Amino acid sequence: MKPRGSTAAAQPQARKTGSTPAACVESPRQLVTWKPTHTPRIRSDELVIVLKPKIIMDLHAAFGPGGIGTAVQRFTGSTTNAGISVLPVWDQNIVVVGVKTESLASKLIGDITLTIGDRQVQFQGHLKSAGETCKGVVTVADNETSESLRRKLEWIDGEILHVRKLGTSNVAMVTFKGRRVPRFIHYCCENVPVRYYKKTLPACYRCGMVGHRSDACPNPDNQRCIHCDAKVELPLEGPAKHDCQPECLICGENHFTGSSAVHQKIPEGMEARSNTAATWTKKQAKRALISSQN
Repeated sequence: MKPRGSTAAAQPQARKTGSTPAACVESPRQLVTWKPTHTPRIRSDELVIVLKPKIIMDLHAAFGPGGIGTAVQRFTGSTTNAGISVLPVWDQNIVVVGVKTESLASKLIGDITLTIGDRQVQFQGHLKSAGETCKGVVTVADNETSESLRRKLEWIDGEILHVRKLGTSNVAMVTFKGRRVPRFIHYCCENVPVRYYKKTLPACYRCGMVGHRSDACPNPDNQRCIHCDAKVELPLEGPAKHDCQPECLICGENHFTGSSAVHQKIPEGMEARSNTAATWTKKQAKRALISSQN
């Protein structure tokens, strides 16, 4: 038997980086278990708009209590009882707004400017689909925008509800009416294949944190490489050159954080709820079959 004092040798060792002395070696990265913050449900008869800041800023620090609601109310020219529900989601650094009329929704979609005290802050608003909808992704030209794609994408056999270009990539997310994702749609009169949209955990490539996207980062001064956790400069064109040894912040494997190799695509709590719902549906179907046979 080994003495109790010898168990220290079994402890995980910190990764050495270059010729860094042992006393300066940082501790291993801790895996992140992120779950969306619980927010009140918006009424089913309301239209939902998601607002993202177009500049790097911390919304929680910029707006005081009731500040975002006041700014949205002032921008839309609404009264206090106009049926607007404003839900700040601080951990994702976005604002969710529920409205009851299309006229109010149209004011919040696209590029808008909200007033915070004597400061003007630009936001990008997009409509979040509800009800019987599904999502797919298509490959487009790099220089396309969400506005230009709305005129160039067409689904002959159905209706396209919303188109959103994903950052600076050559991929666009398309929301279709109904539950069937088409195999092909028209892009500039050309048939292009549609791939299923897979919901992933939000990861920020600006501050190396999980829970929000880089285009809505609330920590602009905390610049870290999300792949290896090294402190590096992060200009718009990408992280500065450094010895990068990728280690996923979500699952701990040797690949980029948030890549297609991540096993944990959906937070555990949400996955458990969906599995429970599927199991309950199977039980109901089985009971209905037994009742019909009797």
